[in-house]
Amino acid sequence: MTKNSIFIAFPPLDATGLTASKSTHFGTGYPKTHTLQLQIAGSPSNVSLIVEGKLAGADTWITLATLTDGDPSFIVDKPIMYIRGNLGTLTAGTDPTVQLLYLGVP
Repeated sequence: MTKNSIFIAFPPLDATGLTASKSTHFGTGYPKTHTLQLQIAGSPSNVSLIVEGKLAGADTWITLATLTDGDPSFIVDKPIMYIRGNLGTLTAGTDPTVQLLYLGVP
């Protein structure tokens, strides 16, 4: 991880409709390159997490990605001030949870 990067481990979500939101701002500005990954526990049969970002000074959230498995996803050239994950689908499994891991780099 570089000196000017930011890592966020969002709290685990365990029910659809829940949202976890964080600021991505750090001392040197806003990240514009993003790595996203889900940690999925409890063996759910279906998962979807909609990841949204908000530009500095903007009122509207934009969809950056929809994640459905634990494979990393990469987004470039999108300087965002806030990031959030909205749990859209979480079915079956034994006490399933989904956690978003985020790494942002300027």
